[in-house]
Amino acid sequence: MKKIIIFTCCFILFIIGGYSWIQESLASRNVLKVVALGDSITHGTGDPDKKGYIERVKLALQKDKGISVKLRNFGIPKYTTEDILKQLENEDTNKQIKQADMIILYVGTNDFRHSAKHQFENIDVMSLNRGRVQFSKNLDKILHSIRNQNQDASIFVLGLYHPYVEYKNNIQLQELIYAWNDEIHEVIKGYEQVKYVPTLDLFNNKPKTQYFSDSIHPNPAGYELIANRLLESIQEKP
Repeated sequence: MKKIIIFTCCFILFIIGGYSWIQESLASRNVLKVVALGDSITHGTGDPDKKGYIERVKLALQKDKGISVKLRNFGIPKYTTEDILKQLENEDTNKQIKQADMIILYVGTNDFRHSAKHQFENIDVMSLNRGRVQFSKNLDKILHSIRNQNQDASIFVLGLYHPYVEYKNNIQLQELIYAWNDEIHEVIKGYEQVKYVPTLDLFNNKPKTQYFSDSIHPNPAGYELIANRLLESIQEKP
């Protein structure tokens, strides 16, 4: 009987442990402050209701935890890492970052597309590799800037997915995206409480027409997949 009680207690602690870091941040108040940075995907382009993945995460946290989530979404269509670095010079952006309990970053799609010169059928690998190196440097600067403003917030960095399945060289494109995601892995190793959230597998073997609103942006069903993946990651402390 004693063993059963001990096992039950351990199991309960395991279940609630995923959200323990949120509870710690809410020790003195019942509000979770979330800041989202990124491009059109964080903005929610492709979702008629503009919820995207980030609003879905907010609503799920409020429903599951019974807490109030104060979200500031700074996602802007067409943004690259260069644009976010400029954005981080803005006084209001930095003010929100300083106050945040959680920061979510999803960027790199436009860096990748620009580096490919928007020519995906005939890839300029050298150009993409140069872009990948610059992307890595910029991502490091972004995380460094965020950490200078806020040493305590948990940061979630989402990886890139592969929307170019209609091209004959889609396998090559997928391998290149793998390489870009590897750069994200390497950069975040230098920071505490930063977690990588993979998205590359989410749309594998799924009909693109059912999960995308256009060539690169998810539709509500696609954003739901990304939101659920991010929620899974939030349940585990970075």
